[in-house]
Amino acid sequence: MATNPNSPLLEAERRMARAGSVREVGRVVCDTAEQMIGSSAVNFFPFAPAPAGEKNAYSYSSESPTEKINADLVRFAAHTERETMTIRDLFCAPGCAVNLNEHLGQDYLDKTVVYNEFWREHRIERQVILGMGNLQEPLGFIACARKITDRPFQREDIVLLKSLRNAAQLSVRQMSTTSMGQLVTEEILETMGTLLPVAFWLFDQRGRLVWMNREAVLRIDASVMRACLSDVINHKPQAVDDLQRLALAVTDEPARAVAARELDHTSISLLRPGERLDVRYLDRQFGGQPMVLFAIREGRTPVSERLKPGKLRRLGLTTRESEVASLAAQGYSMVNISAKLGVKESTVHSHMKRIYEKLGVANRAELACRLLTEID
Repeated sequence: MATNPNSPLLEAERRMARAGSVREVGRVVCDTAEQMIGSSAVNFFPFAPAPAGEKNAYSYSSESPTEKINADLVRFAAHTERETMTIRDLFCAPGCAVNLNEHLGQDYLDKTVVYNEFWREHRIERQVILGMGNLQEPLGFIACARKITDRPFQREDIVLLKSLRNAAQLSVRQMSTTSMGQLVTEEILETMGTLLPVAFWLFDQRGRLVWMNREAVLRIDASVMRACLSDVINHKPQAVDDLQRLALAVTDEPARAVAARELDHTSISLLRPGERLDVRYLDRQFGGQPMVLFAIREGRTPVSERLKPGKLRRLGLTTRESEVASLAAQGYSMVNISAKLGVKESTVHSHMKRIYEKLGVANRAELACRLLTEID
C-alpha cells in the first residue's frame, strides 16, 4: 500500500492541537520538517512573548550544536539584515515564503559574510524562510536549511513547508491570544468603553499577553517591523518586553500601577511624546486570576489625524489616491468612501488597486500597517 505523503502533516496537526506550549509546537515543526523533506537544520522563532522564565523558540540541527547556531544567529544578525532580507521583506513576499538561494542567487551569496562565515560554518548553505502570520499580524518565522551537497529545495518541498507553517501559525495564534469571550466580563467591557478608541493590552500574572485590540496590534506591528533581527531572534521585541516586565512588576506589587502611570515614551517604547499609560490591576474580573490592563492615554493623536491625505502624498500617491487610502485604512467601506468623496464605487475600486500596487500591499490590514509604519 502506498504511503500517504500528507500523513506526517496530518499527524503534526494532531500533535499541535494537543500541544501545551508554543515551544512544543516548535518541536513538532522541526520534527516534521526533517521527516517530510529532509533538512540539516530547522529553526522555529515565534515573536509572541513567552511567560516569565520560559522560552518559545525551538531549533534542530544534524550538523552543529543548536546553541552554537543560535548564538551565531544573533552574532550575524546585522549581516543577515544587510545581506539577505529584513523581517518586513519576508512578510511582504508572496505567501510569506522565500527560497533565499533562488531569491538572492548563488553568485551573490558567495560574496557575503553571512554565507561564508555563518551558513558554511554550520552547513546550512541552502535556506527557505517562511513567515508565520502576515504584515498586519506577524507571529514569527520558520527557517529550514540543507547542506550545499544536498539537493536544492524544490517547489513541492516549499508547498509542504507552507502547509506545515500554516498549521503552526494557527496553533501559535490560538496560544498567543486568548478568546475575548473567555476572558472579558461586562465590568471590563464597560471600563474599555469609557476609553475607546485607544490601544489596549491585557497581560496575565505570568506576563503573557492574552489580548489586545486592533489599535494595539498596529502599535506592536510597527515596532516589530522596525526592530533589528537580533531583537526578534531573542523573541523579545522591545515594545512587548517593556509591557511584559511592567505587567510582572504590577502583578507582584499592585501599588506600582500608580507609579507606572507616570512613565512616558523615554521608558516605554510604544508611547509617543506626550502619551502616558493607563495601568489597571484587575484581581477579580477573570475568575480570580489577576490581570494587568494597559491603555494609552493623554496626548494621543487620532488615527484620522495621523492619516491625513496630505501626509500620504510623500509615499508616491496622488491627491485622490491619498484620500482613498486614508479612508480605507480607517475602516471605511467602499460604499462609504464613494459617498464621502462623491465618486463612483467602481472608481474607488480602481484607486484601491493602484494604491495596493504602489505600496506593495495585498489588503486593507496591510495598507493600514504600512501607512502607520511609514508616517509615525
